[in-house]
Amino acid sequence: EVASLAFLLKFAPAPGPARKSTRFGPRLAHYCEKMGYPFPTDPGTINSGKTGHSNPYYASMVDSFDWIVGQIIECLETTDDPRNPGHKLIDNTYIILDSDNGGWVGTPAEWITDNSPLRSGKMSCYEGGIRIPFLVRGPGVAAGSTCDTPINLVDLFPTFLAMAGIPADPQLDLDGCDILPLIRGEANRVLTPEGDERGPIFWFYPVESHMSSVILEDGWKLVRNDGVSLLGAHAGVSKNAGVELYRIAEDGGAGDMGEVTDVAATFPERRDALLAKLEAFLAESGATLPYRNLRGSSTTEAERQASPAVIGLGSEEDRVWVEMETAEDKAAIVEAFFLCTLNPRPFDSSGGHRQEWIRLPATIGEGGRIEASMPPGATHGAFCMRDANGFLVTSEPMPSVQEVDYAVVDSELVADGFAYRPGLFALIRLGEEAQAAAGEDAGEAKAALTDALEAARQAHVAEDTSGEAFCTAIGSLRVAIRQLEGVPQAAHPLLNRFPTDPLF
Repeated sequence: EVASLAFLLKFAPAPGPARKSTRFGPRLAHYCEKMGYPFPTDPGTINSGKTGHSNPYYASMVDSFDWIVGQIIECLETTDDPRNPGHKLIDNTYIILDSDNGGWVGTPAEWITDNSPLRSGKMSCYEGGIRIPFLVRGPGVAAGSTCDTPINLVDLFPTFLAMAGIPADPQLDLDGCDILPLIRGEANRVLTPEGDERGPIFWFYPVESHMSSVILEDGWKLVRNDGVSLLGAHAGVSKNAGVELYRIAEDGGAGDMGEVTDVAATFPERRDALLAKLEAFLAESGATLPYRNLRGSSTTEAERQASPAVIGLGSEEDRVWVEMETAEDKAAIVEAFFLCTLNPRPFDSSGGHRQEWIRLPATIGEGGRIEASMPPGATHGAFCMRDANGFLVTSEPMPSVQEVDYAVVDSELVADGFAYRPGLFALIRLGEEAQAAAGEDAGEAKAALTDALEAARQAHVAEDTSGEAFCTAIGSLRVAIRQLEGVPQAAHPLLNRFPTDPLF
């Protein structure tokens, strides 16, 4: 059932009377009646103030998903297998139902589902967020059989290889393991390609909600909280940084599956051993952990004073830089990277809702100067840095998620952003390379590129050019380069980042 919402939210029509004309409409009417709601005449919340399994929209989606799966199975059961006369397709097919996360609990304004007795839900590293349904039907799978061995969805790829009869290839260096023996009831352990029993399983969720990392080993689960949750108590997420330890399985059976009792203080040796393994995994993986927040309630005044301030921004051609304080009483910058975007509102037909920011390397130089290169066609950028005390420092002030919803990615949030010129310069240089690479038979495409290059050069040197004029120059030149056939510059990945958007 949890898988149903994850699948159907992508395809279900918006709430409203139009649903009456589809299969979804009658099922929604059924569950509205069953739960005591009138059929909705306007989009919006229908179960305000209620918790648990009280959402008829969700119930209808689960119902519809079950019906869809039934149609697939019926087709497989009634269709002859052309490769195996006398048999149906179902005889040689594995059907796997799973979810990418636990059920979305919703918000106090609209409860979606209830994962009880598991704690929390989607966007959390507690069991309600990462324990999912996993149902398999296929050759060698005994009806009604179960397996309690923990697995991870990264196991699916090597398992599919095994189902297809393809030998394991150690050169692939896959994180997942073949779990076909578990599916067929031939084993109760997960083995690596080398034949060793798999060790702990890790989860890493560094962003937006339950910022945390998890290790699960032998029924013990350690949660390391790396930040304050946006979901808060509603999702059952701890608001405190620190380490939690739960014994979710014990002696081969269920333990504290609801993660009610934190036993980190009771079993310090187990806690410290698991934490050491988790931190080693994060270091080996190169995982980027959340930085400390200078505006956080736990930050001291001394730490705020020690964090270096920005004293200058600049650019030349496609190089951009930020200059930081370097006084003796200031913490040094120990890590830096550059974020930039290619598709602000003028290049995005969704009005900026699909705006993407790309992470690029930055160089920490002498005298507090950090530099980076703006890629071709990039429009805005910002440096993100970490000082020696672990605090995030940005090249210009950024609003917090308490001030601006975390889903907002609009480039207008940056006041400077090295806007337009460095990215346009890099694009002009790429266009000149494409022009030189194009043959004499390029004809009209080469002529169009020549015109676009001239317009872009004029825009680049103009003293007072609006964002609209810059975007026009970038867009026209980007299209002109892409239209040249047979030159490597036309295939530049950043020029083809959003091939289906007509504005890009």
